[in-house]
Amino acid sequence: MSPTDARQRVLSIDRVRHLGAYILILAMSVGLVALHMGASRMVSPIDEFQHLDYLDRAAHLHLVRSGQTVGELAMHEVSCRGMDLTNYMPPPCNASHVPSQYPGLGVNTADINTPLYYVLTGFPARLISSLGLVRDFASAGRILGGIWLGLGLVLLWILAREAGSSLGSRLGVVAFVGTAPGVLYMFSIVNPDATTLVAGGLVLLAAQRWESGHWPLLVLVVAGVVAVMLKSTNMLAVLATATYLILHRPDATRTESTGASSGYLSTLVSRARFQAVAFFCWRSAGPRRPGW
Repeated sequence: MSPTDARQRVLSIDRVRHLGAYILILAMSVGLVALHMGASRMVSPIDEFQHLDYLDRAAHLHLVRSGQTVGELAMHEVSCRGMDLTNYMPPPCNASHVPSQYPGLGVNTADINTPLYYVLTGFPARLISSLGLVRDFASAGRILGGIWLGLGLVLLWILAREAGSSLGSRLGVVAFVGTAPGVLYMFSIVNPDATTLVAGGLVLLAAQRWESGHWPLLVLVVAGVVAVMLKSTNMLAVLATATYLILHRPDATRTESTGASSGYLSTLVSRARFQAVAFFCWRSAGPRRPGW
C-alpha cells in the first residue's frame, strides 16, 4: 500500500468515526428529550402556550402579529394537558375555548420572536404528527427539541475537537451540557431558546474556521445572520464574536488586510442587526387581526 493510499484510508476511518460520534450524540439527545417528555406532559409556564400557537401558525404559513390572540390548538393543549402553573385551572378539555380564559388573556406575546425557528420546526412537526409517529403536534414540536439539542452538541463536539481537546474531555463536556437539568428542560418544550446552542456553535465554528484560514469571511457573515434570525437575542453572540476578531486581528498569513477584515466584520454585525430591525418593523405593521 502506497503512503497516499494509507493516508486516504486513515482519513476514511476518521470520517466514519466522526460520523458515528455525531449519530450517537443525536440519538442520545432525542432519547433524553423523549424521557423528559414522558415525565412531564403539562404545558410549561415559560411561554410554551404562546410558542405552540406560533409553531402551529408557522406550519400553515401564518405568522403572529402584535396583539393577536392564540388559536384553537394552543388552547386545546393547555386544557387537555394542563399547565404547570400555580393557582391556574384551565377550562375543561371538551369545553369551548375562549382566549380570554387562558394566561395573558390569550394574547400571543411570542410575536417578538423571529419566525425562523418556528418555520424550521413547524413543518417537520406537522409532517411527523400527520404520519402518526407521535401522539400529537405539540409532542412532535417537543421531540424536535432533541434534534436542536443534538445539533448543538455536535457543534460543541467539533469545536472542542478542533481546539485540541482529548476524547475524554469532549465526552465530559457533551455529557455535562446535554444532561444539565436547565438545558434539558428548555430543549424539551416548544420555545426558540432551543436554537441557542446551534446559533452560538455555528457562529463560533465559522469564526474559528475563518481565523485559521479554512473558510471565507462570507460564511461567518451568513452564520451571524442565521443566528440572529433564529432568535434576535443571539445578536449578543454575534457582537461578542465580531469584537473578539476585530481586537485579535488576523495574522500576517491571511490575505485580507486588517482594514478590510474590520470592514467585513462590521458588515457581519450590520447585516445581522438589519435583519432583526427589519423583522421588528414588519411585525408591528399591518392590521391587528384577532385569532389568525
